[in-house]
Amino acid sequence: MTAQASEHLEYCGQKLAMQSLPLEDYFDSIGRRPPFSTMATNNWRGYIGEWEIIDKRLFLARLLQMG
Repeated sequence: MTAQASEHLEYCGQKLAMQSLPLEDYFDSIGRRPPFSTMATNNWRGYIGEWEIIDKRLFLARLLQMG
């Protein structure tokens, strides 16, 4: 099994690897997901989210589509 690419969190000037997939929970809650293309075995999701914390809240800053 190939390790999956992680989401990224920009925090205090550092780029950190996240251990969760916040968008997957969102897609589950709405019952569908965008048709991202998945070309790499290290990223079955087809995207990498880049996140920031602003005023103690998590925000999606960028969504990079893979493949």
